Amino acid sequence: MIKKIILSLLFLSILVFACTAPIEPTPQPISGSILDEVSGAPIPEAQIAIGSDSATSGLEGRYELRITGNTERIEVSADGYRTKEILVADLPPETNLQELEIALTPYVLSGTVADIETKSEIGRATVTAGDRVVTTDDEGRYTIHALPPGSTIRVQADGYHPSWEAVFHGESKHDFLLRPVIVTVLVLDAYSGVPVSGVEIAAVDNSAVAGNSSAVAGKSSAVAGDSSAVAGDSSAVAGDSSAVAGDSSAVAGAVTTVTDDEGQTMLRRLSAGMRVAASRDGYANAGATYRGEAVLTLELRPTTLEGIVRSELDGTPLEGALVLASAPGGEIHTAHTDEDGRFSLNDLPSSFSLLVKSAGYRRVNMELSQTTTVEITLEPFEVRGVYIPFGLLVKENEILKIIDLVDRTELNAIVLDVKGDRAWLAYPSELPVAIEIDAYANELDLMDLNEFLRLCQERGIYTIARIVVFKDNVLAQGKPEWAIHREDGELWRDLEELCWVDPFRVEVWDYNVGIAQEVIALGFDEVQFDYLRFPSDGEYWDTVYIEERSFETRIRAMQGFSQYVHQKLEPTGAFYSADIFGLTVWASSEQDMGIGQRIDDIAPYFDYLSPMVYPSTFAEGSLGFQNPALHPYDVVHSSCLKAIERTDTKIRPWLQHFSLYGVTYDTEEMLAQKKASEDSGTSGWLFWNAGAKYDEGIFEGSAEAGR
Repeated sequence: MIKKIILSLLFLSILVFACTAPIEPTPQPISGSILDEVSGAPIPEAQIAIGSDSATSGLEGRYELRITGNTERIEVSADGYRTKEILVADLPPETNLQELEIALTPYVLSGTVADIETKSEIGRATVTAGDRVVTTDDEGRYTIHALPPGSTIRVQADGYHPSWEAVFHGESKHDFLLRPVIVTVLVLDAYSGVPVSGVEIAAVDNSAVAGNSSAVAGKSSAVAGDSSAVAGDSSAVAGDSSAVAGDSSAVAGAVTTVTDDEGQTMLRRLSAGMRVAASRDGYANAGATYRGEAVLTLELRPTTLEGIVRSELDGTPLEGALVLASAPGGEIHTAHTDEDGRFSLNDLPSSFSLLVKSAGYRRVNMELSQTTTVEITLEPFEVRGVYIPFGLLVKENEILKIIDLVDRTELNAIVLDVKGDRAWLAYPSELPVAIEIDAYANELDLMDLNEFLRLCQERGIYTIARIVVFKDNVLAQGKPEWAIHREDGELWRDLEELCWVDPFRVEVWDYNVGIAQEVIALGFDEVQFDYLRFPSDGEYWDTVYIEERSFETRIRAMQGFSQYVHQKLEPTGAFYSADIFGLTVWASSEQDMGIGQRIDDIAPYFDYLSPMVYPSTFAEGSLGFQNPALHPYDVVHSSCLKAIERTDTKIRPWLQHFSLYGVTYDTEEMLAQKKASEDSGTSGWLFWNAGAKYDEGIFEGSAEAGR
């Protein structure tokens, strides 16, 4: 009985406990999206926790987990966002737990980046915070969205030292001040190593302005400084806030800077990879790419040469000497010495050839390299020469005899026809006109001019190429439109039945100067222009030119040609001379003897003027002599003095080595002419004989002459 009662009570207890024990609610699913409160963008990898249950949002910000009835709150967190708690009891009754959107408030950091010295904003600066990288706008502003606290921040900008690292603590604003990079630029003379002052320095971004040495990079503001930036809570100071100032400091900005007396200057805001360019008068432009060094050294190569030219005889400075500097394939640089014998040349390469010439002196050629000064002495030189006509080129043995005569006597020069009185050329010209008119006398067995020059150069013989200009039967026949015509349209001819070309035609000038340039290139020391005049014999009144023939036009044509010769031949460094009638030196400035020859118009453009002061060509009664041919000394002496009086150009007369009009010229007469020339102070002399037959007795031996 008792046993039954105990069992009944136990059953009753179990029943009561079962009826009074709490019922565990059924968990409910909850899902939705975690979004950025500002942008509305989904937030991946956000953490959502409900009680002991948690989940991580996916790429689309979606989450899913379960919620039970006794859950009091939901906690959501994500890097860069403020943690958010949601009390379940506060959710509206109508909340759909299957699409519960949760918006997180991001941490947002903004600020400006500026120059510590000028306080001007720095655009295109790079702000790095953790794995976030942003660039400032043109006003130096930046904004970083969803930045996790504890992130380190660093700022960099071209031309500035990077900031120190700052730690983000959740503040909303953080400004940075950057200190400019300062580079010392040292400029040295490449030859001497001496610092160069007054050099303009500029910096340029190679990617922006490649090759423009005058461009300048960086900001337009300009204050010196030298340290990196230090970030602070609300602003970042680039090191010591005090600026480094100095007169030699400058900006790689809107203006260039100039080196001081120590060859130094400073560039600010210089970034690696920029091109630093240096320029100064008298030096070649130079530059280097900045690689981050504290001192950037540039070497400037001097491009100037200053010098003085003196006479070897007594050290006298030589005024008016021509100085030419050139390099193969390069520009020819020209200067003339002043009254003190000084000259200056600019824009020269590091190595070049220098040629110096002055009438009355031997020409000097030298090679120079890495030098800026030079002193040159010229050896006085007076030509003592004889003439070889074109026709003798077919008799090489006769030419060899004359070369030998020159070599063993006081003679030191030979005048050779390269274009003689008949106008044939003694060499195969490459001038198109010469080829067109077949001007080279190739049917004749002429001595090779290269061989002639070689023989002369071996013996130190000065060579002069004679060019007959306007008396040109070959050119007139080949180019009749360039010739002088008769009034009936036929070609005009002189008493030798030879045609002449029109002195007014520039084409004729160019042809003759072209020949001169070619024979200079062959190696002749000098070119001499003869028949530099209008015709004087024959029916010259029956002539037609492209211009009216008058005193004014004649002298203008001769002066024009002379100027043209000077312009074209000066750069060659060769000497050039002109032959004129002996009577021309006596003609007044109001006269041209009807042929356009006036000493005033021709002489200034040549190194030498050679009047043909042959006594036998002076008319009866000239110079006060019944028969001037009988007074060789007086005619030559007075004529040379007159020529010297009328021009500063060196006078080197042609002397008569022939007999004419019944007056025989022998050793005595020729010696008298030579002495007259020397006594008058001429710069040498030349003897003319149409057949190249010379009396050796009138020439001293080479030893006696001091050769």
